[in-house]
Amino acid sequence: REYRRLHPVRKPPPEAVWFRRLTDVLARGGLRPRAGETAGEFARRAAAELGAKPGTAAVAGVPAAWADAYYRSRFGGAPPTAAERAA
Repeated sequence: REYRRLHPVRKPPPEAVWFRRLTDVLARGGLRPRAGETAGEFARRAAAELGAKPGTAAVAGVPAAWADAYYRSRFGGAPPTAAERAA
């Protein structure tokens, strides 16, 4: 009990939760972030893999757009737009 008082559980920031949605969707298709891979690196790799397949080429730009919004929110303080959150 004392430990919990001194070390409260912190919720992840909203942008981390939002970016996690993308990684969860991509993981269902076999794409997972590698150890030490940044959000941007993962997004570029995912985009390349999605772009190489006819069935997913149309959505190849989505990971980069999400990573850009994640970085803007996480480090620039500009939350994702409604359109970005809906994507």
